[in-house]
Amino acid sequence: MIKIARASAGWFVANLLSSVINFLAIIYFSRTQGASTIGTYFMFFSALMVLNFLSNGGLSSATIKRISEGKDKYRILTASLLIRSGILFVLCILIVAFRGPLQSYLKADVTIYILGFLFLLQFTDLVREFLQGTYRVALSAFIDFFQQLTKILSQLALLGHGLYGLIWGLGIGFILSICLGVMIARPKLKLPHIEDYSSLIFFSKYSYGTNLGGLVYEWLGILAVGYFLSNSEAGIYGVCWSISAAFLIFGQAISSSIFPEISSLAAGNNDDEIATIFNKAVSYGPFIALPGFFGALALGKYILQILYGSDFASGFDILVVLMATRVIQSVQGVIVRTIEGLNRPDIVFKVNAGTTVLNIVSALSLIAVLGAVGAALSAFVTILVSMIWNLRALQKLLHVGIKGAIVHELAASIVMYAVISFIAYYSSIKSVSELMIVVAIGAGIYLAIMAFCTESRQAFRNLMR
Repeated sequence: MIKIARASAGWFVANLLSSVINFLAIIYFSRTQGASTIGTYFMFFSALMVLNFLSNGGLSSATIKRISEGKDKYRILTASLLIRSGILFVLCILIVAFRGPLQSYLKADVTIYILGFLFLLQFTDLVREFLQGTYRVALSAFIDFFQQLTKILSQLALLGHGLYGLIWGLGIGFILSICLGVMIARPKLKLPHIEDYSSLIFFSKYSYGTNLGGLVYEWLGILAVGYFLSNSEAGIYGVCWSISAAFLIFGQAISSSIFPEISSLAAGNNDDEIATIFNKAVSYGPFIALPGFFGALALGKYILQILYGSDFASGFDILVVLMATRVIQSVQGVIVRTIEGLNRPDIVFKVNAGTTVLNIVSALSLIAVLGAVGAALSAFVTILVSMIWNLRALQKLLHVGIKGAIVHELAASIVMYAVISFIAYYSSIKSVSELMIVVAIGAGIYLAIMAFCTESRQAFRNLMR
């Protein structure tokens, strides 16, 4: 568990830094470019992620899984690259054939950038997967941090070009992160065997369906809001989405770190040790997301109004619903990665097949009735159903449950909410400095209460070691 704690800590620190600089950059871009431009950029990025998923073919989890099992890592890496290249070639032909509708939807001529970025994304994904599969999770997160940093610095330098400046900066971040990743990972190409292709395809056919559910959940909201409403509404939704995403990084750190470890233990049928790892990991998944939800409930309107500007003040309801969704997602991520680590991607595939349909139907229906907040409600319902379904399936494989530190986290979050709500009600928060003081008070109260939890103190000592 100490090895997982170290990996989680490294992953968390790197992604925390990434989230902080991305958070600050989006604030600046939103205030200087307005909701419409930032909304178009979010729609472009969402479309890029969807197309990257299609070209990935579900190979991300499969590549990490097979490398972590101790198989020839260079053969697996090369096999994964060749499979992706074939899929990407076909996809690029389709993108060129349908470039008219794509540009009409995005309201910008960006086909050439999508084609180029898709190739770059495949290389960045491969480097990340290689590092995670060889138990260098923290290093993979460092590559992500470097990508975010170089992307944002490039976007700031090119901001005078508006939307295209944001897009060019994104591409520069991809290129520089690939260069650094290759220097760190030192990947090599090696002629694969037939069984390398078959083992990847066997796992990816399930993980493709698994990742499809995550893809629809992550990007459907922005794409649907932009299509049915407006680019400005997509910008507001995208800003709220980015704020909520920052509070998921601790849960992602844990779920990303336990996957290769559980995969290795599963190969030796060490079910008891896997159950122990899961029970501890799932308790601390919502450590950041849970107080984040209560913080958004108390201060969300001030955050959007003061930090992002009056264009985004109407997103309070969206932000609160998305923050609640992140709490559930921080638990669900640990559950899903445990099931996949047990080499049962078929279970997650079945769950995602059902919840993907639920997400699409509910999103389209609720957006028509409630507007952008309907997309957020659809995400919440989808993740809740998925978490319950996956947990019940996992409990048939292992003796596990959700308990422990979550109770303390909830109690501490409620106390924190009561105090900062009182402060916000009886004081006038009008500046960034005043807002940051209240946020700091809330964070201090939460951490102080959690310090009285024996399990939390022990976990913190483990991380420090």
